Amino acid sequence: MIFVFCKPGRSVRGPKIGQPARSIERSLPEIASRAVRPFDCLSSTYFRLTTVRGRRRTGVTRSLASTICLLCLAFISLLGSGCNSKRPTLTVLIWTDYIDPSLITAFEQREQCNVHIENYTSNDELKQILRDGRIDADIIVPSSFELSGLRSEGFLLPLDAKLLPNRKYIDSGFLRQFNLETYSEIGIPYFVAPTGLAFTSALPNSEVMYDGKDHKVPRISWHVFEKIDPLTGKAWAARSTLLDEKREAIGAALIASGARADATDKASLDKAELVLRGWCEAGMKLNGTTYQYNLFTKRISIAHAYLGDVLPLSPEVTFAIPEEGFIITCDFLAITASSRQTKLAHRFIDYLCEPKNSAANMKWALYRAPNQEAFDLVKDEVKQPVLHFLEADWAKKGTILQPLTREEQTRFDALWSKFDKYKEK
Repeated sequence: MIFVFCKPGRSVRGPKIGQPARSIERSLPEIASRAVRPFDCLSSTYFRLTTVRGRRRTGVTRSLASTICLLCLAFISLLGSGCNSKRPTLTVLIWTDYIDPSLITAFEQREQCNVHIENYTSNDELKQILRDGRIDADIIVPSSFELSGLRSEGFLLPLDAKLLPNRKYIDSGFLRQFNLETYSEIGIPYFVAPTGLAFTSALPNSEVMYDGKDHKVPRISWHVFEKIDPLTGKAWAARSTLLDEKREAIGAALIASGARADATDKASLDKAELVLRGWCEAGMKLNGTTYQYNLFTKRISIAHAYLGDVLPLSPEVTFAIPEEGFIITCDFLAITASSRQTKLAHRFIDYLCEPKNSAANMKWALYRAPNQEAFDLVKDEVKQPVLHFLEADWAKKGTILQPLTREEQTRFDALWSKFDKYKEK
């Protein structure tokens, strides 16, 4: 096992406050190559202990991490680290491993400030953190379909366009295509990616499809979960996991049942519930935090996954686009209404929108930013075809989820609560 001190905190995309850290975050070889210098951790106001780098992952044992943290803090105290006490602190509540730590270090140096990272593992957890007031965050990174609700609850601050000159680099065509312009007053698109299925070499080639000019992008059916593994005689669902994220999981079941991913009517949800129950009763578990590790170690064969979580895992792990359709996740940078550092928060968001910084962030996180100037800087280096999905014909099968009304939210919550026992702890 390799232990590495690093700054990000997807507690791993999380809270994430321990989020189980989108925790096994990338492959062992990559972690080894990214090992930081012995005292790098002392240059920042935060650090995290992780095993393998794995969008929403979990750290190693929290007790061990806490012990090491206390020792480091004590050491820093002895060195007289109080010299930074007068620097302003910007608190960013974000999915785990969702930002290049070198960008944070550069921003801290440029602005003479401290950036403190906190994490969460799902949009529901983010909302609960805000409602409980557990963290005084300045910046949050919710998915697009949560923005309207967060605004109506009074959690978001309207953005000052004059303080965000680099927002001009955000692809206006992307915003129009997916009807995201309505959020321009309260958020800036950060990363966008398809959610699909990742699988190991255990899955027979007969279950994988390739399509026309996008032949390099594997295609697969949501109904693969119901197919029989010839080696075990059981459905592939028994060696699979579905994301423990309400809208993503229910959306997958909606698509598999023949409905749209953003359907909200009772009839469609009833059909989706039957599909979801069939998968879970066949052995599928709900897991949004350690599925990367389980794929890497071949404890499972198929995982409902976020693109950036699985691309770096192993040559034996492949990311595929579901043939029937898929969800496109777009997360936004937003400033909280309770922020005490609103100008600094604007400067941080604007800094991330600068093409060279956005490009560096894409290369590190392996997610696509809707920033064409930035993508032009790295598109020749980024070899994975799925990262070019905005230009591909198959992107038309993707759906960006829309906000739920209060009645619809109640309906989704009631359905989701029926599957608590299938969540991996």
